[in-house]
Amino acid sequence: MYTRSDRKLSVYRVSNITDLNKVIIPHFTKYPLISQQNLDFFLWSKVIKIILDKEHLHLSGFLTILTYYASINRGVSKKVLSHYPNITPFEKPVINLPDNLNPNWVSGFVFFFFFGYKISNKNYL
Repeated sequence: MYTRSDRKLSVYRVSNITDLNKVIIPHFTKYPLISQQNLDFFLWSKVIKIILDKEHLHLSGFLTILTYYASINRGVSKKVLSHYPNITPFEKPVINLPDNLNPNWVSGFVFFFFFGYKISNKNYL
């Protein structure tokens, strides 16, 4: 973890899959996202488990990962789809937000989403 005081930003960087499994997944399981992104997290965490169990080394595991990949964020790229045209996205249910959202949660979410998007477009991550 490091802090960029010039931007009032702290960054926790994970460099291996074990830390994803032991730190990140438990954190967001205990403190879930209250949005459609929670489903993306759920699918992403299933991919991590598939990789840890080495199921991705078999065709069935690899194809399962692609169905999850097709459902997360923007979906499968045209290049991947050209190689695997029969990939169908995992059907995600709709998440209904609670009626009384904490305004601090909403402002933090908007801040993270906006700046996380900007940072990732500039290849800082």
